[in-house]
Amino acid sequence: MRPGSVTVMPGFLEDLAAAVRRLLADRGPLRSVDLFAALAEAGIDLGPEPEDLLLEAVDSDPGPVLQLADGRWAWIPEVLDGRVFTHRLTAEEAEHDVLTWDDDLTPLSMLTEIPQFQRLCDGAAIAEVFEGLDDDALADRGVPAGLDGGEGVLLLPQGRFAAIGAGPGDLVGLRVTADGFDLARVPEAAPCDLDAALTRVLRERADEPVMLDTAIWTACADDAGLFREPTAPLTELLAASGLARDQDALALAGFDFDEWRTGLRIRRIAERHQLDEDEARAVHAVTRFWGFCLDLVAMADETGEVDEGDVEGLAARFAAPADGPDHMPIPAALEFLADPMVTAAVYDETAAGRRLPGAALGFFAESVEPMAPRAARPALRWLRGRAHELCGVIDSAEAAFEAGESLDPSWPLNLLSLSRYAADRSDAERALSLLRRAGLPEDHEMIQT
Repeated sequence: MRPGSVTVMPGFLEDLAAAVRRLLADRGPLRSVDLFAALAEAGIDLGPEPEDLLLEAVDSDPGPVLQLADGRWAWIPEVLDGRVFTHRLTAEEAEHDVLTWDDDLTPLSMLTEIPQFQRLCDGAAIAEVFEGLDDDALADRGVPAGLDGGEGVLLLPQGRFAAIGAGPGDLVGLRVTADGFDLARVPEAAPCDLDAALTRVLRERADEPVMLDTAIWTACADDAGLFREPTAPLTELLAASGLARDQDALALAGFDFDEWRTGLRIRRIAERHQLDEDEARAVHAVTRFWGFCLDLVAMADETGEVDEGDVEGLAARFAAPADGPDHMPIPAALEFLADPMVTAAVYDETAAGRRLPGAALGFFAESVEPMAPRAARPALRWLRGRAHELCGVIDSAEAAFEAGESLDPSWPLNLLSLSRYAADRSDAERALSLLRRAGLPEDHEMIQT
């Protein structure tokens, strides 16, 4: 169970999940408050934390009970019942009787988790298989490596495309029915104003993108007539629309996915490390620079050399803010490193306990120190020391911490690190002195130890 979850009797979550499925299948998508009321009417008491209990039940259930873009809970087979999605066959798909789970069919991929959709409507078995997990099944069918693109493929009965008269370039449709998928060749695509349907969905969440499958489910829940007739494939409809798209995410026209991701990362850094917005932006700027340093270190690891111009160009690039209000130039970000909490956050965001990330951290700290204000240089020495530790060079690590202490005898992270080394040598007097200089109270666990 997730942290903060409630303790329930064995079997209760399964019974709750089954009740949720029945209610959503009968009534259609419901907001949480309406779903809780319906469960109460059915005699199911969710206690004082109904949201947590509902999430526990949904997580424990393999069936596709999911939330739509507007927060309503939905049983996806009910939302998609009678809808048909199309796909244009490639030569390999036609030859081997498989369908790839590309964007055309992504709204249907969740359905194969339940037995009802592990068959066609005539009762013939189908199977979702993945390269690397089901290689024997793919080899038996002769499916070439790489066809699944990482999303898996749907193995159909052999000869099924030939039986429906479908070949390379033809449009086929998968319709959702109570008896499974109905597969048919589509001679002509019906018109579909998908742009308008999705715009209504996306307008409700204009400040963030919506996953493609979620957007389609929500549009279907709102429009009883959508996808009742075979249309052009989703990829073609989306390409002709005015919507913004980034991989599996959709947004209104003009949406800046890069800036949204940057803002999201900054908010997560602030929350994770209890920093204010400017401090989190500084951590983001530093870790972004570190990421480019990591690329250079990896290049050097492979080739044995890095062009000095790469380093100089990298520093110049980060000296000025990039396009967008959320990018902070490195010189401004370095000022925040004088705060130990900001520096500790930088370390937590970059250190992965491996050699190359550690080397990149040391490369970063050494490269930017000349442009850093004096108050931030003890922090950069501490980062260099931690980088040496990640790389297993302990003598150099201690020397970096001592250099940082000489720059500022009161900066706490260097003092705390040096106290570890003193304690390892059983020099309790020096360790205690360092801890007290770092400002730890007498009842602190480290001092007591």
